[in-house]
Amino acid sequence: MMRAIAVVLLAASCTRQTVVVYPSVLANQATGLVHQGTATVYGTNGKPSRVAATDYTNVLIADGDLQRPLHLTIRELVAGCETDLNAPNCLAGHTSAAPITIDQGTRFNGPKLATGITFTAIAGGFAGCLIACEGAAELRSDLAIGGLVVAGTLGVLMIILATGGRD
Repeated sequence: MMRAIAVVLLAASCTRQTVVVYPSVLANQATGLVHQGTATVYGTNGKPSRVAATDYTNVLIADGDLQRPLHLTIRELVAGCETDLNAPNCLAGHTSAAPITIDQGTRFNGPKLATGITFTAIAGGFAGCLIACEGAAELRSDLAIGGLVVAGTLGVLMIILATGGRD
């Protein structure tokens, strides 16, 4: 039972990290992205985010009157943009004006784990109190009630974590 709870807590602590940013903002950081492999950019939410050249994104590249969808790394997007955003080999300069979403993969989120541990401890304490406070004769029904309380609390926890938790 403890292993199952640990697995659920660790799985719920992983979050998908994305950054929404305009391609021109990335192009302005082309030197850092190409040579150092990372840069700090401001997303559309106004918050700074660390972007790696190896992160992936989907973009629409202008190709005459058409737009061609591409799935590429940030390095590939900004490789020709170090000196001129309008250079022919600067893909970021030839994208639509809409912001793009950069997929940074799944990462561990410590605050979500802390929230999960807190909820599990509260549920365990409440279930233990239900079992200890009633008496030995009703132990079977108390265990069932305690199990339902723990399961219900874990269900609420999963909903909270799935919707963003306290972040």
